[in-house]
Amino acid sequence: MGFLTIRFDFARHEFSITFFKSEQATEYQIANPEARILADEDASTVWLPTLSSMKSIRGCGDGLALCFDSEKAASNWCDRSIIGTTKYSKEKTEVYIQREWSEAALNERIAANHDLWLGTMVLQEKEVWLGGKGGGAL
Repeated sequence: MGFLTIRFDFARHEFSITFFKSEQATEYQIANPEARILADEDASTVWLPTLSSMKSIRGCGDGLALCFDSEKAASNWCDRSIIGTTKYSKEKTEVYIQREWSEAALNERIAANHDLWLGTMVLQEKEVWLGGKGGGAL
């Protein structure tokens, strides 16, 4: 088991997540197109933008909790974040990012979303190639 480093940078108004290895950060960036790895910083750190729907952040026993203005906003960000969960919140407006992960569990979570994202891209390319939804023939 190891710990992710999760921070909020007040000057940038962004979150950073430092993974165990740079390869995990790269895979995470591929699975979450909002994530950025900066060329002049640690290659194992990704940066995520804040959203206007984010209302507050707080530390919690397992890591970091982000509070959103609606369940929909929380759910959407949770899905994109890949490593977040809403399972602890009764109102479902908070997304929790846990710090402690085994490398295997973290790799599995990132890989599952990476494969899902790649599958979506393949389907979108086929729609374009076919002339849009419902159009064209093979």
